[in-house]
Amino acid sequence: MGSHGGATAGGQAEILEGYGITEEVMGCPIRATMDTVRLGRAENGAGVHYDRYAHEADATIVVGRCKTHPILHEGNGSGLLKMTTIGLGKQRGAQEAHSHGLAESVQAVPKVALEKGNVILGINVVENGYRQPYHIEVVEPQEFWESDRRCLEKARAFVARVPFDCLDVLVISYIGKDVSGGGMDPNVTGFWRAEGEGERVPDYKRIVVLDLTEQTRGNALGIGQADFTTRRLVEKIDHRATTINMLTAASRDGRLIEAAVPIALESDREAIEVALRAAVPEAPPRVCWIRSTDDLGEMWVSEALLPEVRQSPQLELLGELGAWPFDETGNADWHSLIQGQAGEAAYGS
Repeated sequence: MGSHGGATAGGQAEILEGYGITEEVMGCPIRATMDTVRLGRAENGAGVHYDRYAHEADATIVVGRCKTHPILHEGNGSGLLKMTTIGLGKQRGAQEAHSHGLAESVQAVPKVALEKGNVILGINVVENGYRQPYHIEVVEPQEFWESDRRCLEKARAFVARVPFDCLDVLVISYIGKDVSGGGMDPNVTGFWRAEGEGERVPDYKRIVVLDLTEQTRGNALGIGQADFTTRRLVEKIDHRATTINMLTAASRDGRLIEAAVPIALESDREAIEVALRAAVPEAPPRVCWIRSTDDLGEMWVSEALLPEVRQSPQLELLGELGAWPFDETGNADWHSLIQGQAGEAAYGS
């Protein structure tokens, strides 16, 4: 898991438990450690680290969920090569890889790790837009590179996007490491926000993030891509886990904005109202409210977006216009939004 779980063995075991992966369920021991064995140095200069328990085992099988990645754009995303580099490398290996350029390291580090380690197989899993397994490949180590390329092409077909290129405000109920390695997926929100440069596509003037997922366990990496947030989110931040993850994932000349905390307001209502004022809309505001960047099956939209919803063959209007159901504290959980269904649109292919 690289530096996830606060870069501690106990923290990483807790993450597994949060996904329902326990010794009782799996019927086998779960051994977590941050200790690694150094196998050498890759051709790009990155040190090659290998989980100590894996190194001491008779054999290792790498399982990777192949999908798009916030940094890896071309050729490879998340998959077997990244799991070999970052997963087996733990925090030390992850920091070496990022500091020497993640894209180059994901290509170079596995050449050493697979030659000197004990990996016998890789299982590459592509999921559909609902996180259900769609395509599985079982390959030998020398096939990792080609398998990742094949599976990434399949995975790209399932990347859902907000169906509006221009918004005054995008509201996101939850961010977290279980949603995306970057908390929120820049494939949805725009790479320019994470990278601080580039074409503003999509053009979302202001982003509001309301809360952290339970599974992220306080890791708020990605919060810096938002303009506004809530005080309850800030109070949930595990600053140690977030900082370690940010520093581990930072390239030598990279920016550190993804861990920066934006302006925090007292409630969902206040955060959204302030974001609307800051966006200075020239017409009726274009607002879209989603649960998270990997859960785009249903969303709430403002009146200004209704003509586009009605004209799109991929969208279905599920309710009529109505007030968002804020409670007496000014907050509204996603469950209450879906139950209300006023102004909601469903998005699907």
